[in-house]
Amino acid sequence: MALFGVCTGAIGYVLCDSEFQMKGISAYFWVFLYLVAIVSEMTYAKHMITGINFESPIWGSVFYTNVLSTVPIASLAVVSGELRQLPHAEQPGSVGIVMLAACCMLGVCMNWSGWNCRSNISAASYSLLGVACKLNSVLLNVLIWDKHATPIGVMWLILCLVCSAFYQQAPLREKTNPCHEIYAKIGRNIV
Repeated sequence: MALFGVCTGAIGYVLCDSEFQMKGISAYFWVFLYLVAIVSEMTYAKHMITGINFESPIWGSVFYTNVLSTVPIASLAVVSGELRQLPHAEQPGSVGIVMLAACCMLGVCMNWSGWNCRSNISAASYSLLGVACKLNSVLLNVLIWDKHATPIGVMWLILCLVCSAFYQQAPLREKTNPCHEIYAKIGRNIV
């Protein structure tokens, strides 16, 4: 029921959106692409990491995913031509270096808190939590710009947030041998 409420709130928000009213479903192409990417990434990442035994599960996941990300980032640097511009780049001052270090630390802290949360809840719960936290971004946009959510749209988002708070992971099934279940149903005992 909680997921149904989230879907209802999301549909209500979209129907109130002026871009959707002008352009139809094509206004949400990037939203759908983001949704598919983020849900796939969160589910696959949890599946991928659960098969690896780290000495420190949270820090191991943080460092592992950060190391894995260096290959795509380096590829983007090569393709975009950033490496050719590196010798001509202006050297940052001490303030720039402090800001870079602070951003790196905050990134690692954010990654750690994400993996810590992922280790304690299901992939669906984590995805729902991440999407529900977008409400703060929408509310900030409403305060700054005038081309965002209407008051009715914000109410639909609040419905999403409330329903997200009531979501509970389904209990895990016990792993049993299917043959035992079949024989138990027909009244035979297996030794």
